[in-house]
Amino acid sequence: MKARIKLLIIGLIMLNGVAATANKTPSEAYLEFHSVLKNSFSDQAIWPYYTEAARDDFEQRFPPAMRGRAFYIMKSSAPSEVAVQQEVIEGSKATLILLPTSTSHVDQGEAIMRLENGNWKLEKVTWRVP
Repeated sequence: MKARIKLLIIGLIMLNGVAATANKTPSEAYLEFHSVLKNSFSDQAIWPYYTEAARDDFEQRFPPAMRGRAFYIMKSSAPSEVAVQQEVIEGSKATLILLPTSTSHVDQGEAIMRLENGNWKLEKVTWRVP
């Protein structure tokens, strides 16, 4: 019974994420993803914000037993708060320059977004350490 409730909750979170990214700019979609990343405790919450190819890549690089740790590293390496300094859209690709707006160990980030099924999805995000 508890397992079914947990699956239902994960499913609702994923559906909410898909609906929430519709009709958003790349910057809005990224900032929503960033908030979900920083406030969630499982990689399942972030997948509605990623391209299918990015998720497949993650799953190929990390076996199931390592995915929780990889998610924790992803979450802890991102600054708590960010702003989009620049957004450049070229067809179905958008490049965002990200700046931390809170004290952070990184000084700048870059996110690559792709238009997938009518929604801007995250393909890759990198943070530069000074």
